[in-house]
Amino acid sequence: MQENNVSRIIYLIGGLIILSLAIAGLVEHWPEIKLLIRNFYDNKMIKM
Repeated sequence: MQENNVSRIIYLIGGLIILSLAIAGLVEHWPEIKLLIRNFYDNKMIKM
């Protein structure tokens, strides 16, 4: 039982770290991502 709890906590911490890294990367590159999304939508609208 104890082993199971420890592994669950480790997975939880790992998930939180990965999540925070992903959010940090998103925030850091937000202008570029926003531009890409805008270009993508503009191209879609033109094709329609």
